[in-house]
Amino acid sequence: MPDRATRSLLFLGVTAAALALLAPRDAQAQSADDLDRARARAVAGLSSLEAKAYATALSECEDALRVIDAPTILLCKARALVGLGRLDEARVAYRAVLDKPLPAGAPPAWVDARAAAETELKDIRLPAALALRTKGAQRLLDGEFDRALNDCNAAEADDPTGDGALCVAAALDGLGQVEEALRRYEGLFSDATRPLSEAQRTKATRELEALRKKLGPARLTLRAAGLP
Repeated sequence: MPDRATRSLLFLGVTAAALALLAPRDAQAQSADDLDRARARAVAGLSSLEAKAYATALSECEDALRVIDAPTILLCKARALVGLGRLDEARVAYRAVLDKPLPAGAPPAWVDARAAAETELKDIRLPAALALRTKGAQRLLDGEFDRALNDCNAAEADDPTGDGALCVAAALDGLGQVEEALRRYEGLFSDATRPLSEAQRTKATRELEALRKKLGPARLTLRAAGLP
């Protein structure tokens, strides 16, 4: 039975047969010393992950990723973020694993990492969406409407409650994109995939009325300006 370090090396796909497939991120990373240090950091990251020392694992895997662009190390980062409860960031890391095309003849460990990322992402999609939506709601309160829009847009696809969509509409309103915000609020009432609760329906109706009042004078002004 191989020891932990050997098993970690095999998992990372950095056996002699796979070394040629490691993708250095920059010219400096071409040196053997840089690659050796990065591999050592990646192995240390996996050991820390097994020990549930998630902050240390995250730091070590991120250091390795600066040199080696491997899906197995990205998966280590994603799992460390999950362990730290930073699910919105973990979601991004898992997506990075899935978005990375595998080269021909990729090590089995890389293929396994991709499959694991797909499975684990499904498990955290809703919690990650809730975390993003909470962050977006706080940014709405702080007046950071552009950042709130980014968070709420990311949350909306995986949020079955409709709160993500409400957050997106509110952020658009805050950014002065009133017509788009109005369209989003109206769309909530026709989206059968996200039935609104009574509280959500009341909130959306109230915001719709306010937006229509904002748009009314502007539209009347435009029409009057077009008269002879």
